[in-house]
Amino acid sequence: MNKKSFSLFELIIVILISSIVIVLSSKFTAQIYEHQNFSEQRQIEKLDMLATKIFIKKNIEDALSKLNYDGNILYFGSNILLENVSKFIISNDVYYLYISIELNKHIYQKWVFKL
Repeated sequence: MNKKSFSLFELIIVILISSIVIVLSSKFTAQIYEHQNFSEQRQIEKLDMLATKIFIKKNIEDALSKLNYDGNILYFGSNILLENVSKFIISNDVYYLYISIELNKHIYQKWVFKL
């Protein structure tokens, strides 16, 4: 009888430890998944900013007259260039075009283009 009760006690301990390991690894996996989604979204936003910068650089002659910021959307002519823009400032002098842009209130960049 003593051996059976010890075996039962071992089984209960193993099940308890296994349950704790499974619960903790599930929480850890969920945290990794959330962090991965957050990082992926940030990288997509950075790529959108880079694509916008390249587009403006290729169309620098028309940029000053066709770039328009309205609401949280940056337009080039009548086409949407970038969404979720929280701040956009454009200025120029004789030789350079200056653009300050903020996306989703957390990615801020200043660009300088030679005219």
